[in-house]
Amino acid sequence: MAPNSPILQPAVSYIDNRLPSVHPMFTDAPVHYDETALQFVPSLGTVALGGAGDNLVGVRPPPRPEWTTLRAMTFWDTMFADAMGKFRSKVDAHEKRAKQYIIHNATNWDEVYTILERARSDYQKKDGVVGWWQRGRRKAADNVAPFLGATAIASKMAPEDPISTPVLGAVGMLLDAVKQAASVRKKVAETFDGEGFENLIPIFSDVELFLGEIFHKDPNIHKAALELTVTTLTAVDRTVVFYISNELFRGGKAIVMRGEYEKLLVESLTDINTKSKRLLKEADKSHIHEAHLYSEQGRKLMGTIQSSVVHGFNQFGSMLTEHTKRVDILIEQNRKSQAAITYLMVENERLRFTSPAPSSPWHPPFMPATSFVQAPLPLPAPASHMSQEELQMALGMSQTDLDDMDYVRSKKCGFLQRERLQAEQIIQQQLFSDWVVSASSSKLLVQWEASLPRTIADLSPLSLFCANLEHVLAARDRFVCIQWFCGRHLRGGGDSKDMLMSLILQLLREHSGFDMHALSQRIDLPVLLESRDTDGLIQLLEWLVLALPRTVTLFCLIDGVVLYERPEHWEGAEPVLLCLLQLANGSPNETTVKVLFTSTPGPSIVRGAFEDERLIINVETLPHLAVASSDARFARELGEEIEM
Repeated sequence: MAPNSPILQPAVSYIDNRLPSVHPMFTDAPVHYDETALQFVPSLGTVALGGAGDNLVGVRPPPRPEWTTLRAMTFWDTMFADAMGKFRSKVDAHEKRAKQYIIHNATNWDEVYTILERARSDYQKKDGVVGWWQRGRRKAADNVAPFLGATAIASKMAPEDPISTPVLGAVGMLLDAVKQAASVRKKVAETFDGEGFENLIPIFSDVELFLGEIFHKDPNIHKAALELTVTTLTAVDRTVVFYISNELFRGGKAIVMRGEYEKLLVESLTDINTKSKRLLKEADKSHIHEAHLYSEQGRKLMGTIQSSVVHGFNQFGSMLTEHTKRVDILIEQNRKSQAAITYLMVENERLRFTSPAPSSPWHPPFMPATSFVQAPLPLPAPASHMSQEELQMALGMSQTDLDDMDYVRSKKCGFLQRERLQAEQIIQQQLFSDWVVSASSSKLLVQWEASLPRTIADLSPLSLFCANLEHVLAARDRFVCIQWFCGRHLRGGGDSKDMLMSLILQLLREHSGFDMHALSQRIDLPVLLESRDTDGLIQLLEWLVLALPRTVTLFCLIDGVVLYERPEHWEGAEPVLLCLLQLANGSPNETTVKVLFTSTPGPSIVRGAFEDERLIINVETLPHLAVASSDARFARELGEEIEM
């Protein structure tokens, strides 16, 4: 088809120029019409995904937990055996140490921590002269200025239960041991105050986050964590040795071998700090690697989705183009057929007029029969009839449908977006395409039978699908769309008459060219308006539908039909739904009517009108796509089918 085709050119112009003015969601389409390819193609630099404002309800990741509530012990325990093996090969048990102070034979962190606590408890005995002297020295040491800053930091930032964070537990024990050496106190304060120790605890909190929550299966992380665990065990062992050493001997050793003493204690803290940072660097590398992989996968997925959107865009446009062509062909065929019939009628009258009349036995031969011309009867005075605007006012001028549409759209973020996206796949189905393309009236049932979606106030993702469908269809001059959301009219006293009144008012509002004189001759409107009889309202609805121009296609969307199968609603709803289905089964010479019923779950009674012809789409069988739902994408895919 050439780019300047009389059918294609207005359709492309409508998509590019008019749809954005109908609603903001039609703006910034990720495709444009290529006159060389004669179809819509992706625009460079755009991706047909959900907008920034799309609320990711139901898939938002949980917030990062605080470091005090991390559960990293599971990971620490899984690597304890390997770490203990490396520790044993690296550090020999002190020969003079009692067995209850040896951590080399521990089988888990609880045993290690128990040994550490036992050593500290013995160190802090309060009985005896030596115990009193130790308490005095510790009290004096606690008041030494260089150490006050470090202990304040430790008491403020260390967790209440060190066993939940073994490395920090070792750090706390080391600091407690450091109190006894002035030179070490100063060195630790200089090394870890500010840039060093203040950052160690938050650094290790991130370490446990990576170990316990994110990269627990990464071999590089496991290797770095194993080194950190061995360092922790080494620090614990040194702290145990320090606690059980004789106080007098330790004091003398501190004078004679100050350099070595300082090296062992400070080295443990420094190693823990270094290994923690190294582990974080490995985590950064893993994060970059995973981010790159996810980015590549995301690009591939977005390319796939964009191709799907472009395909859907062209596919839906082709559907409506085909529908318009078929309708025009039928109209032309009907016009030619009517012209032929008219010609035959005129020719028949002409032949009858020019043919000689047969001889009458009641008149003499060759005498023409006398013509008696009856005087024309006076024409009756034209009866007054109600105008279309007056009928609308008499019915109430309600805009219930518009309020329903606004309400349904306001609940968009309440539906799970994976379910909204699954509902959008309806337009890709062959049954839906056949329903749209057919030049004759047709019907379709869309149901969500199994694995029911989230519903809000008796509305479902199918309700949102109908609302989006109406927005696109109603924007066309050759399309009229009327709809009813059953879920919106259950608790407020709504019944079948409300549905009839709403559908009638929508027709009167959407099409302004009804012949009200002909309507008044067919239906006694004053009587109907007074009685509001269901049968009379159905007759009015049928007359309005069949009075639409042949070039107009009517779409009727009824959402949640299963709700009207309830006993309290079915008696009134049955004749209305039956009327709509009969209109969808109309003859080719009547107005084209497309009836769509949606239901969550599937209906049991209404289903019978669709089962034999297999006109049912089951949403639960449609593809699940792990991308964001988008009104703009839906409108583009749907609008293309309508507008081209």
